[in-house]
Amino acid sequence: GLKGKIKKENSKRELLSDTVHLNNTPCAHCLQPYRLLETPKRQSLECHLFTCRGCSHPHPEEQGWLCDPCHLARVVKMGSLEWYYGHVRARFKRFGSAQ
Repeated sequence: GLKGKIKKENSKRELLSDTVHLNNTPCAHCLQPYRLLETPKRQSLECHLFTCRGCSHPHPEEQGWLCDPCHLARVVKMGSLEWYYGHVRARFKRFGSAQ
């Protein structure tokens, strides 16, 4: 499913981020080389890898870009309300404990 696809993309991203020289040559997602005017580099706000226009989404709230895997992960996280429960857990971590 969708979570499996995200897990696969995360492992691909980890592998690519370990190879520093790839940040300077092709798109980290589709591996196409950058052309100065046609496909400018865009750095993902989440993973900080560089992607092309076709592999990124604008993120106006943070005034930047998200690569496809990071965008998909955020959509799933928002849809599952995981972000909300994580925030509530962190906020009320000690509530009810004997400290």
